[in-house]
Amino acid sequence: MNDPNDIADQHRAMREAIAKAVLNWSFVEDSLARLLGYLLDKNTANQSYSNVDMIGFVIYFKPNNTETRIGIVDSVVRFFMDRPRNTERLSLLACWLRIYSKVNKIKERRNAVMHGSVATHAIGSNPTRNYVRLTHSLHDVTRTLATMRDGQVPGKSAHDVDAVADNFAKWANFINRFRQCVIAQEVYEDVVQAVLGQTGDPKKIPLAREASQQAILQLEADLKVTPRQ
Repeated sequence: MNDPNDIADQHRAMREAIAKAVLNWSFVEDSLARLLGYLLDKNTANQSYSNVDMIGFVIYFKPNNTETRIGIVDSVVRFFMDRPRNTERLSLLACWLRIYSKVNKIKERRNAVMHGSVATHAIGSNPTRNYVRLTHSLHDVTRTLATMRDGQVPGKSAHDVDAVADNFAKWANFINRFRQCVIAQEVYEDVVQAVLGQTGDPKKIPLAREASQQAILQLEADLKVTPRQ
């Protein structure tokens, strides 16, 4: 177990937390890419990764800018959640807007982790206490001094970074659940269309509709989105 008063242990804990955050952010990006891949080609729902299926992955990872990548997914989600327009898709759109808003916020924390510096701050006297923190550039003295004047230790502790990493994983999971809800809704819509075209079994409609509705309702509840009546 790491000793919070030991500098070496603090540095070790910080390295582990940063590595965890980097890996968990990759889960966010992979989840967004899979969502885009599915929306552009439904075959990716079965992980049938042909050249056609992977077009969404190619598009997602082409821009270097994270904000651009997220914006592409947002535009495509909004487009498809309006076609066809129905109550379920409007509910899904409300869920997506919540996810999109949060991902945009945690993106800033991702930037802080990716572009930060690890520094040891010696605070106080008799005794002096050492704090290992993930902070902005070591040479950004303006922000560092401003923080210290407020009586705070600059930057984030390993515990803070670990919490950021856990939050990345949480929202990656929500993105994956949103994709599964979209898949369930489109399965239901396909069943209805097959029945209308006299090629499907009407008995499948209630089961497919219930599966979609239950998934959406649970996602709304967990995201604290008000269900549509």
